[in-house]
Amino acid sequence: MIFEIAPISSLADYFIIATGSADTHVKAIAEYFMVELKKEGIMPAFHEGLQSGVWVCVDYSDVIVHIMREDEREFYNLESIWGGSKKI
Repeated sequence: MIFEIAPISSLADYFIIATGSADTHVKAIAEYFMVELKKEGIMPAFHEGLQSGVWVCVDYSDVIVHIMREDEREFYNLESIWGGSKKI
């Protein structure tokens, strides 16, 4: 799910939330995302969680990507925080 948060937050322009079915799946999605953007010359300002694979956060300054297992996604419910913003 992609949220356009620029109108309501200075944190970033877009917020992406994705779900992986297991730790290895979360890691694989995050690594693929980072590799493909690196090919385009886009490097993250920060990333965390790749070792555990429970919840990976990749910050590209204007875009923040969260990839997490389904249990964590349901528990933290980030959509409720950004739900008022435009969904893309």
